[in-house]
Amino acid sequence: MKCTRFIVLSAAGMLFAGGAFAQLSQAPGARAQPVNAALMGTDAPAFVDIAKKHPGYLERSDVPKDDKTLAVLRSHFKEADANGDGHVDEQEYRAYMAKSR
Repeated sequence: MKCTRFIVLSAAGMLFAGGAFAQLSQAPGARAQPVNAALMGTDAPAFVDIAKKHPGYLERSDVPKDDKTLAVLRSHFKEADANGDGHVDEQEYRAYMAKSR
């Protein structure tokens, strides 16, 4: 009787684990989205690579002068700052860089 219970519980555990594994392996695209999906197709650096001095936002002085892909952002910083707070957050950065492609 103990042997039968062990076999039944083992089989149930394997079915549960197999189902969970199947769900994980079926939808890799949903979780594999790149952080910079809005920047795909551009050479623009990731926001986190630029926003090191002020995590969460950029000031105009944070935008590197020698990066050609960011020259437009640097010269039109006020336009990229959609809410006019003097900073460009990640959402504003992505929106502006995607628009300026």
